[in-house]
Amino acid sequence: MQDVNHDDFIDLPETEAVSGTTMVPFDDAPQEMNIPHDDYPVADKYGHYEYDKDVPLKDLQAKFK
Repeated sequence: MQDVNHDDFIDLPETEAVSGTTMVPFDDAPQEMNIPHDDYPVADKYGHYEYDKDVPLKDLQAKFK
């Protein structure tokens, strides 16, 4: 079970055992690298979601320097 704190959400720290360390967040502004927040996509009732985001590569690369 991944929902360690039993809040009915799989929080980012709870994903590490399965998916490894998250390097770039799949949120509304990945280039900001602001990982701990609540602006992530939400799945539909079947557990599916679609994520499509154009990210300024220069801004993202600057966060890794």
